Amino acid sequence: MSSVMNWIKLLGWYGLSIPILFFAGDFLLTRYILDVDADVNFNFNPEKQYRIQHHYYSHTLLENYDGYGRWGKEKYRVCTDSLGMKTSCNRSDGINKHYDIAFIGDSFTEAIGVPYEKSFVGMYAQHNRDIRIANLGVASYSPGIYLKKTEWFLNKGIHFDHMMVFIDISDIQDEAATYKELDNGSIIKSRMAIVKDFVKKHFYLFTTAYKGLKKLIRPPPPEVPKQEGVFDLPRSRWTYDSQSEGYGELGVQGGIDKALDYMDRLHDLLERHGIRLSVGVYPWPAQLKELENSPAVNLQSRIWQEFCLDKCEYFIDLFPKFAELVANKGAESVYHDYYIAGDVHFNEKGNALIFTALRETFDNP
Repeated sequence: MSSVMNWIKLLGWYGLSIPILFFAGDFLLTRYILDVDADVNFNFNPEKQYRIQHHYYSHTLLENYDGYGRWGKEKYRVCTDSLGMKTSCNRSDGINKHYDIAFIGDSFTEAIGVPYEKSFVGMYAQHNRDIRIANLGVASYSPGIYLKKTEWFLNKGIHFDHMMVFIDISDIQDEAATYKELDNGSIIKSRMAIVKDFVKKHFYLFTTAYKGLKKLIRPPPPEVPKQEGVFDLPRSRWTYDSQSEGYGELGVQGGIDKALDYMDRLHDLLERHGIRLSVGVYPWPAQLKELENSPAVNLQSRIWQEFCLDKCEYFIDLFPKFAELVANKGAESVYHDYYIAGDVHFNEKGNALIFTALRETFDNP
């Protein structure tokens, strides 16, 4: 009997110690050797210095920062003004309380991976030096944060004549599964989103094994496109697969409805303050494949075009332009020309395409 109990204790010790050793080794490997999260999760020094939390609208950029950001393996200079907005490092103006045009969006509007001067907001500001431009965009924003950040700025006495909102493909998943609004009106990450972020940032081996096992147990249905890498990511899949996983209890349609509700509230807020609203949309690489296989109006484009019918001064739709490019050159060639390699964000040429659309719209109404 004593021998059996000893074996049970030994097995119990191994059963407990092996997972502990695995996760400890995984953490150390991820944190100090692989530096995995340096590519996508901002868990490295340059980004930590200026990406900060905000108690009302989740997160923002540090005020009056002049340093470097990093995206993938590339470093680029980043400067912010006294309001924590990305701006030119050569600016000479002081604090502004009034802006002609405010841009807001997520990482595409912030223009991750390129310096301000090469972003579409920066290009438009240089093209229109006689007007004041604000860039409120920050990575991982979505309609709820667009609303709350705008509320915050207006309550601080910052006014805009016109707000240009660039709705990102990823906004639907963020609204469905990442953010929630508290009773006090603030926006925070959901508990599940916080846990997932922590695991992805600190346990690379476990995350990789989990993803592989998940694919073995529940392979994607045959109707879902089989593109590799950037051409078929969960965050961009919703426009062609309404049953996509990763959208929480709300699902894809719930994320769409939530995004529309926040944008309705943003429109009402701006209208009360006499501020005009415009909306813009653009494709991710996955949507390039969609345009290649089926050039019909994309769901992202259709949703926000319908929203804008009686609410927006302008609706800037980049899908037709990209559809034309894809028809002439193919999706992969267009991706190579306009996006950062191995990434979903626009390179300098992609930003220039957005800038051209802005100039054609705002300069030639």
